[in-house]
Amino acid sequence: MLFRSNTVSAVVTPLIPDVSVTLDLPASAQPGTTVSATVTVSNIGAGTASTVIGTVTLSTGQQITVSVGTLNPAATTVTTVQVFVPGTATGSTITGTATVATSTPEITTTNNTSTDTMPVGALDIVTTINMPTSTLAGSTASGTVTYTNNSNATVSFTISYPVGGVTTTETVTVGPNGTLTRTVSVFVGTTPVTVTQTRNVGEPDSN
Repeated sequence: MLFRSNTVSAVVTPLIPDVSVTLDLPASAQPGTTVSATVTVSNIGAGTASTVIGTVTLSTGQQITVSVGTLNPAATTVTTVQVFVPGTATGSTITGTATVATSTPEITTTNNTSTDTMPVGALDIVTTINMPTSTLAGSTASGTVTYTNNSNATVSFTISYPVGGVTTTETVTVGPNGTLTRTVSVFVGTTPVTVTQTRNVGEPDSN
């Protein structure tokens, strides 16, 4: 009797997920504001990804968690997050890094990180001096100096201005889109007098 050997095999292909993330920050922002950014998480693999969690870390120290949960193959979620821009970030560039992770083994993790940058505008403080154009010789001319904060951040700065021939120096704080006014005065003799004030913001200023 002749016996023949017969072997049959089958290939089982594992369905493995591959999650990716993309961070999109606004093209620019102003200090002291809150802006919207988007975090896009996709599963470009063949298997289902479980317990998917994204994290956004900003160079300002802010950290945001994005809970996605289960992500089926070819599925994508887009989450809008709120990013705070500190007033101290004027004139700088904020860097954001998004990462994504899943409890399911992946094909690769090289696409689990995304970085984007967002430049922050400078403060906009405008100084205006209002003085009479003329006065009697030998008298004191009085007027005002006004500081207008056109930004969305609270700003502290040092100012110097004349009061009765004496220079007054003080540190002041002006709130978002606020104004501050001080009275100035100078003695006018027989020659024209120029009224000058000095402002030192200590942070980037567009004026």
